[in-house]
This record gives sequence, structure tokens and C-alpha cells, in this order.
Amino acid sequence: MRACFTYIIKDGEPIPEPNILAWAEWMNVNENQRRVAFVEVGKAKVSTVFLGTAIKDPPMLLETMIFGGPHNFEREQYCTLEEAMLGHEHMVAMVLAGEGETG
Repeated sequence: MRACFTYIIKDGEPIPEPNILAWAEWMNVNENQRRVAFVEVGKAKVSTVFLGTAIKDPPMLLETMIFGGPHNFEREQYCTLEEAMLGHEHMVAMVLAGEGETG
């Protein structure tokens, strides 16, 4: 079984942080850097965050998740900030397209 790897963001890029105490401190102090994007669309919220941990290679360090609405709890994970931003916009568009849905 592969060990879990921990990462922080420096200058917009994820970098490995092997010291678990330093990683935990960074995650606590830099909560504002962990939220990459957030938008409310009707009753749904689309949130993209930096996870800070990865257990596979390449590391999937960012995640977009929908809370509420017909797509509740749908999620996607990404390796790069660029992928995450594109994915966030895709999820927002998906929620907007589903606004007329019932359920």
C-alpha cells in the first residue's frame, strides 16, 4: 500500500510537504488559499478546494463538488489548478443547465 503524500501550495503550485506537522500547520493557517473557487447557483453551491493530500500518482490534489440541487454530491478531482478551474466552470454550467430540472 502506498503512503499518503501531503502537499501545500506555494506561488500557486502544489509542492510536497513531507513534514506532517508543517503540513498540518500550513493547512490550518492558510485556509483562505485552500478554497480555489466557490459560487452559489440557485439552491446549489459549487465549491473547488485544494485537498492537500494524495494517495495515487499523479496526485489528485483539487476537487470540485456540488452541494444541493439535482447534482448534489457530484464531484471531480484534478491534478492541476488549471484543470480545477476548468472543471469548476464545467460544474457551474452543469448546475445552470439543470436549474429547470425537478427533483
